[in-house]
Amino acid sequence: MQKLISCGVLLCFLFLMPACSKSPTTPPPPAVTVTSITVTSASTMLKVGQTETFTATCNMSNGTQQAATGTWSSDAGGVAQVNASGLVTIVGAGNANIVMTQSGKTGSKGIRGIPDYQGTWGLGNYRVVSCAQTGDFATGDFCGGLPVGTLLPITLTMTQPTDTVNCNAILGGLAFSASSTVALNGQLTLVGTIPGDPISINVTIVVQQTTPGVLTGTLVQLWTATGWIGYGQINCTIDSLARTSPVPDEAAIYRMAPPPKGATIRDLQNTLGIR
Repeated sequence: MQKLISCGVLLCFLFLMPACSKSPTTPPPPAVTVTSITVTSASTMLKVGQTETFTATCNMSNGTQQAATGTWSSDAGGVAQVNASGLVTIVGAGNANIVMTQSGKTGSKGIRGIPDYQGTWGLGNYRVVSCAQTGDFATGDFCGGLPVGTLLPITLTMTQPTDTVNCNAILGGLAFSASSTVALNGQLTLVGTIPGDPISINVTIVVQQTTPGVLTGTLVQLWTATGWIGYGQINCTIDSLARTSPVPDEAAIYRMAPPPKGATIRDLQNTLGIR
């Protein structure tokens, strides 16, 4: 009887031993997930019509990085558009964020669109819409030679490395130079002076490109003279000034000349192209 009990105990021990000696199950490693996305590009500013490919990288939970394969989008389609490959095309002025979305995470990179003012703009005119005169300018009938509707010639020769524009403006036979920065809405304001003795002309030009390759805007001339009382002012519109060449006309720079000394109101009006 004792032998039977001993054998039974031995058999139970031998049966249970493999189960007792088996190592515990190792839990699977945690899934690798996207923790954040980094979007990169070579530029932060592009002209209308220019393109650039953006890239995106997923930062993973295990410390590695992977190329993003999610969805591209733009939060301002009127400024920048992006295709499925990350190719961004600038279509308007303003700011846009180019966004990559993957696995519930997003990353973005800002880009600014600016109009392309580079080149020579000389196909068009500016039009007188109103005229004001006071003091000696009224005595000299300044506005008499500038009836509403008068069309006058204008040429703008501009260089534009980025959002800074350098301009040589020619109004008939008179000219001035100006530099300015393109505003966020795409407008460009150019302020300069045509110096003279005794008469000087302060000019303010505001242009924009609602249609690529065509400028519209306003032009104001404020005439004053040393020793004179009052002023003369004409307010004008630029209805359509087209680009005649994408490369600035260097010869236009050398056509610039100050008004002749002692020029009268009529002399300067004639020089501006008023007949």
